[in-house]
Amino acid sequence: MPRSCGKDWENPRFTSLCGKYFNNPNPTPPKLTGCYRQSLFPRYTPSEPHHPEVIEFLKKLSEKVKKIWKKAAPAESIQVSAPEKLTEEVKAWLQALGYEVSTPERLDDRIMQMIALLEKGTVTQRVLIRCIGDEIKLADVEALDEVLTRKVPQGWLITDTRISNSAKQRAAADDEAYRLFTLAQFLGQVVWKNYFDSLKQLVTDNKIPQRYVDPSCFRQMVDEQGQETGQEKGRETILFKGLFRDVCSIIAAPDRRHLIFGDRKNTAILWDLDTGKELQRFENEHRQWHQMAISPDGNMLACVDVSNAIILFDISSGNLLNTFHGTDTFFCAAFNEDGSKLIGGDEKGNITIWGAADGGELKKWNSKLDAIYYNIYHSRNRPRFFACGIPISENIFHCWDSETGEVLFSFKNKVTIASAFDNKETRFAVGELFEEINIIDAESGTPIHTIESEGGTRALAFSPDDQFLATGNRMGILRIWDVNESSPNFGKCVKIIDVKSNCNGMKISGARGLEQKMKWPVQGKLYEGTLLEYLIECGAIPDEKQKKQLAELKKRRKI
Repeated sequence: MPRSCGKDWENPRFTSLCGKYFNNPNPTPPKLTGCYRQSLFPRYTPSEPHHPEVIEFLKKLSEKVKKIWKKAAPAESIQVSAPEKLTEEVKAWLQALGYEVSTPERLDDRIMQMIALLEKGTVTQRVLIRCIGDEIKLADVEALDEVLTRKVPQGWLITDTRISNSAKQRAAADDEAYRLFTLAQFLGQVVWKNYFDSLKQLVTDNKIPQRYVDPSCFRQMVDEQGQETGQEKGRETILFKGLFRDVCSIIAAPDRRHLIFGDRKNTAILWDLDTGKELQRFENEHRQWHQMAISPDGNMLACVDVSNAIILFDISSGNLLNTFHGTDTFFCAAFNEDGSKLIGGDEKGNITIWGAADGGELKKWNSKLDAIYYNIYHSRNRPRFFACGIPISENIFHCWDSETGEVLFSFKNKVTIASAFDNKETRFAVGELFEEINIIDAESGTPIHTIESEGGTRALAFSPDDQFLATGNRMGILRIWDVNESSPNFGKCVKIIDVKSNCNGMKISGARGLEQKMKWPVQGKLYEGTLLEYLIECGAIPDEKQKKQLAELKKRRKI
């Protein structure tokens, strides 16, 4: 979103969103009471369903913020701290809303202060704003209380992290004088509140909650010949909440009853799969994590950090156990078979082994892979592992002994991003980015069989009895392969499952935009058609007009 700020709007609809007072130097709105929580802006009402005035508003807002930042930018680049960045952000948004904002002043290492003034006719709102670089505490609210006066009767505390419960309780005792915000709350409740309220009202007016049909999922069961034997409807959906940014890593605990999700900020959360309850939270001060690994006993969590480190946590307590540092950015990690060692792979192709207990570096060497971008796979029973990535030359991959670092065997494969041992660990499969899947003997590295799979392989897994191999590619196609070496169908695809939405019961009458082109898998091949065709194929319910459109499309294709 743009950081600031508005200019002149000729369209009167903008006055509903941000006020008339950018253009008119002498506004004369009706007199308001002294309740500072009362909105000073009229209710926003869209002119059309697609909100064209909001699009135009954002363009002009972006132009204005660029001008403000140019005026405020120093001649030389200056390293600023967290409260200064937050203060600049808040100041720019207040100026966009028509506030006159004083020059911010620093109170201490974590707090910056400024005065925001908004004059509308006979009403003047003057707010003391303090931007805090970390958690808002009770002491911050009490310190604010000491400086509020009749001239400046209202104070806002804003942070980009969190607000303590004690601070919330203290502010609730006098909610006219104090308002506490995270940055997200400030944007939602002060800057964009009228617009969000309008969207919510549109949802209510159009009865979206009553008309929406949740795409359901089901388990498809197949026999040894790949024929469907039944369907089992899944359990009620559990929604996991609490992460701050995009989810970048998901890992299952050894007991298969718990999941850990990691985001692109600095947070991972352990959840109970049965209840959806958050059991533990893991955080660090760095920017984001790439991948995670859990020790075989389920007691330790390793998080691969972008700042050349791997962070080790105790799962039961959430406490930081150790930090493993490197010279380059790590992309993946794995524990050895008993959890006594941690193995990390970095962007230069280096592999490092540490002692998990003391963090001491035991061995380090280069893997001859351009980057360990994808994963490290360690045996569950023996001290051996291999890595997926981009080979530098001759498409050579190695399996190493995690005790000595020696190469046990080598095998050839192209760019590899997915691999898995079978459950007995007598074989492993590696999937190429483009076409082939290779099944390899886990003892010697000798190729057993090569499978041609159109569209490449992004993920694969053996069935519990090791008789079948499931693979998935970027086109949304799942294939089931017979990998029983004594079967006459060995190496053949016995089932193709097209992954697409289950829209059973979804009513699409009156929906717009269904003529747009799209592609989806049909029996392992990509089919190009319209969104209308796709939704109906997935079980959506069309109206009579849409049925005629579908018949016309089919007629044209036959011609």
